[in-house]
Amino acid sequence: MEKKCNSNFWIVAVVAIVAIVAIIILFRTSSENTVSGQAYASMVGCNDADNGKDYYSRSWVTGTWSRSGEYMEVIDVCLKDMDAGYYEDDEFTIDNLVYEYFCDDGQLQVISYVCPNGCSDGACLR
Repeated sequence: MEKKCNSNFWIVAVVAIVAIVAIIILFRTSSENTVSGQAYASMVGCNDADNGKDYYSRSWVTGTWSRSGEYMEVIDVCLKDMDAGYYEDDEFTIDNLVYEYFCDDGQLQVISYVCPNGCSDGACLR
């Protein structure tokens, strides 16, 4: 009787170990098949609502950030609307600088542009 209980213990132990190994393999495989932000961005490319550098309209851009490789969703923004410490000089003030996001070669890029008539709500004033 004691030998039968002992053999049952080993059978249960082996089944438990096999189950644990199977669960670990399952989780590793599923995490490898998960679409990360970067993989998703490479599938969808870069999308710019205003189709390029349009300083006079505010738009959303989604894509892989050229500087970090991260998938991002951004919107054009006036420097004065950002909560950061910037300096002013003769070329621009915080009232007339816009950060325009756009797609270039399938990647998200940004350029700063001096708006001749000022900037409001992520776009140059006409």
